[in-house]
Amino acid sequence: MAAILNESGTLVPPPRVQLQSPTAFLPLWGWAALIGFLLIAAVLVPLLALALPQGSSLHLSQYWVGLSGKILCYAMVALAMDLVWATPAFCRWATACSSLWAAMPWACTLTGR
Repeated sequence: MAAILNESGTLVPPPRVQLQSPTAFLPLWGWAALIGFLLIAAVLVPLLALALPQGSSLHLSQYWVGLSGKILCYAMVALAMDLVWATPAFCRWATACSSLWAAMPWACTLTGR
């Protein structure tokens, strides 16, 4: 930046720009909730599908295991896009969630269900 001349003709340095400090992507409780959800989804869903017998009310069919896997994949893609772009007004959690729910019917049509 160039210096500025004032009324008396002396050079005045340009004003310093104050940058905002970066904010955390998620607060600590948000990261804990996200990790907890991922652990439940990644461990409990396959465990319920494999360990429980077919007649159990908690048994998950292969369809639900596959669908939950697709949902987690789309959620990870949406989160990765949010972290890569990192623009506050463009892609936030609401955008990621809405793109996830918009992609789910498309994913279901790929499997023919």
